Amino acid sequence: MGVAILSEQERLTCAKNWILQLANGINPLDDTPIAEDNPINDVRLSRCLFYVGEVLKQVEESGVPVKVKRGKKQPFSFPPEVKENFVCSEAALSLSEFARMINTAIDRTTVKTISYKQIYRYLLSEGLLEEAIDESGKMIKRPTQRGIAVGILSEIRRNYQGYAYRAILYSKPAQQYIIDHIDQIATAATMF
Repeated sequence: MGVAILSEQERLTCAKNWILQLANGINPLDDTPIAEDNPINDVRLSRCLFYVGEVLKQVEESGVPVKVKRGKKQPFSFPPEVKENFVCSEAALSLSEFARMINTAIDRTTVKTISYKQIYRYLLSEGLLEEAIDESGKMIKRPTQRGIAVGILSEIRRNYQGYAYRAILYSKPAQQYIIDHIDQIATAATMF
C-alpha cells in the first residue's frame, strides 16, 4: 500500500479541518475529546485556532493556488526535455546574456540557477578560453584556437566613454556547445 500524495488544495483542506477540530477540543487523529486540562483547551489558544481555521477557510474558498516554500533549492539541473526543446539565439550573445537565457528555461522555484562565471570556469578548464596579459599589462580573456573553432568570438568594442574593451561573444554554435555540455558544466560548478 503506497502513501497518498495530496495536492496543495487537499493539504489546505486537511490543515483547516484539523485546526478547527483542535479549536473545538477534538483530537483530529482519532476524533476523541481532548482532556479538559490539556493546554489546547485554553480559551486563548482555542480562539487563535478558530481564527487560523477561518483564515484557511477563506484561502480555500478563494480558489487562489497556494504556494508553499519548501526548503532549499536543488542544485542546477537541465532536464533532458528542456535541453531537447531549448532554442539557441541566432545572435551572438555575451556569456551573462546566455546564462540568463538558460535560467529562464528551468524551474527557478525549485532549482538553483547557473551563473555565467560557472560556465566561464568550465570553458576555461576545457581550453576554449584563456586569460592572458595584454600589451598594457592588463589581464584579458580571449578564446583559444579551439574556442574560435567552436564559435566563440572576440571583438573590440567601445564603452559610452569611448574606451576600448574586448567583448567575448558566443555564436549559435558556441551556445549549442554549452547546452551540449551543460551537465558537465553543472557538475564542475559544484567542485569550485
